[in-house]
Amino acid sequence: MRKRVALVFVLFVLFSAVFFLFPRGQELKPVYSEAEITKEITDYLVEWWGFWDVNVTGLEFVGGKWFANVSITSETGTVPTRILVYESNVSNKFELLWMNRLLAKPLGLSELPGKQSCSEGGKLSVMLFTDPYCEACIMHRDAVKRFKQKFNKSIDFSYHVLLTESVLLAQKKANGNASLETLYSQEYRSASRYLLCVQELKKEKFADFEDCFYRKYDAELKEPVSVEELSACASELGVSESDLSSCVAQSDSLIYSDNALASTYLAPSITPRIVLDCTFKSTVRTAEYGVCKEFPETNGC
Repeated sequence: MRKRVALVFVLFVLFSAVFFLFPRGQELKPVYSEAEITKEITDYLVEWWGFWDVNVTGLEFVGGKWFANVSITSETGTVPTRILVYESNVSNKFELLWMNRLLAKPLGLSELPGKQSCSEGGKLSVMLFTDPYCEACIMHRDAVKRFKQKFNKSIDFSYHVLLTESVLLAQKKANGNASLETLYSQEYRSASRYLLCVQELKKEKFADFEDCFYRKYDAELKEPVSVEELSACASELGVSESDLSSCVAQSDSLIYSDNALASTYLAPSITPRIVLDCTFKSTVRTAEYGVCKEFPETNGC
């Protein structure tokens, strides 16, 4: 009898503790906002899974869990799906449940069939394909910087232009006027010309020039940075004005070469993308994983 009373008492104490520590309604409040959940889902699917485009069309918080309606575009077309996101007030972490259980490795990293290694001199070749006006590229600049810093002198890093957003911005600004579109395309292309030329002429100053360029670019207005401002950035870093002018005059050949290179390694042609050793392509987020998984001897892994 005493044991039964003691058991009932213990159960009563535990029930009371749960009731008072976790009042009804409070334990089901989400830690994350809808904007945070949307951003994380989008980044995760595009970068880790390698999908082309992701659109979160609806979010619902039920029973302590987020449910997301998502439209996903891949090589096979656009597919609507529903994703369960685990949510907890005890932790500041959440996970995309069925995705993390299914993935052995990120789909944002893939081998390029039939391609030969192009690394030389004991350094791993790393090519970044980007567009200076591409929003996703701008968002991933810090991630690229961390990647370069992590592997430092163990990689041969090169910047390559693949005109994506620049073309779209010129078309939008021209609003159907063909002659204006040609003019605006040239204005947006100037950034690519100068970036490639600074890399050619003074590679050790390239990162500083890129930083200067983005300090002058207004991402809200999306207006092209002028030639005068680009020249000023180069001058501040000690790039020879005569050498720069000569390079810029012939720089379209560099852009064409990069776009041709992109067609060799990237399908579809999306920015930003990274090519490792000419044998693997990856998203920015999966590049570090790719280096250490496929090239574990690289210093920094």
